Amino acid sequence: MKILTLDLNHVTGWAVYNTQALTPIISGFKTFRVDKSNPEDDFYQRFERWLEELMYSNTPIDKVVVRKIITVPNQEYKELYHNLLKIVEKFDIPIKECGTKEINSILNRKGALSNEFVFKQAIKDGFKPSHPHQAFAIYIAKLCQLSEI
Repeated sequence: MKILTLDLNHVTGWAVYNTQALTPIISGFKTFRVDKSNPEDDFYQRFERWLEELMYSNTPIDKVVVRKIITVPNQEYKELYHNLLKIVEKFDIPIKECGTKEINSILNRKGALSNEFVFKQAIKDGFKPSHPHQAFAIYIAKLCQLSEI
């Protein structure tokens, strides 16, 4: 089973974990910034195209797990999440949410998780993230390794 994990934001972290192979978690991040100089640029369409390409290049994706924002999410997050729902529906893939509590359990930590802490912890644990949102996606994938999300 291949699981795609996402930490949605204008910089979206992603990781793919194959539960049936002894392959490492592959991960990365993609930046989606609004190009104010180009009114034709549609930030959300770029996100949809990127996500579809990611899904096709790692087929079959059997499940998507996304980090849930507990505080009031901004409009950008809401739109990205809405577009994510459209795409997983198109591919007929189940989606689950993972919150701070679950991520804390794997990091043996309580309370809020800062981007800086998760990034530094990922490096200590031997991962090589290039961005904090990539580190969050890695830990969500690691959580999927250890439990049934």
